[in-house]
Amino acid sequence: MAQGRRKKKHDNGAAPRIHILDGVPIPLLHDRRCKYLEWTRRTVIDRNFYVGLSGEVPGALCEAGPYHYVRHPFYLSYMTAFVAAAVAFPSLIVSGVCALNIGFFVYMAFDDERVLLRSAIAADYRNYGVRVGRFVPRFAAKRSQAK
Repeated sequence: MAQGRRKKKHDNGAAPRIHILDGVPIPLLHDRRCKYLEWTRRTVIDRNFYVGLSGEVPGALCEAGPYHYVRHPFYLSYMTAFVAAAVAFPSLIVSGVCALNIGFFVYMAFDDERVLLRSAIAADYRNYGVRVGRFVPRFAAKRSQAK
């Protein structure tokens, strides 16, 4: 996104209007992210989930709610928030923070999977990983399984 359109002052000195590309998609993306985060939170309530990087393993695999589509919906919702922030406030600092946080959440996802693949639910998680994408749904895999 060009920063020029945001910084440009009108000839009469008035503040610039919000460009349609900034004023609509960003709030919608943030709204979707909040709803997705809440859906994920409600799915894991009372399921004994643990904080990332704790090395702990839940008693059973969760495939309900957003976990039916992606393996790490919490991390995905946070990454979406950082991308929305980087688009809403384009600068090197915000983009750098976004990239660092996305890298951190990807690292956390790989660490969670490493722990799960060495746990009592490893076989179930391995099968789950074949069917469900880490951050992007695998709709093609689900269609081929249905046939």
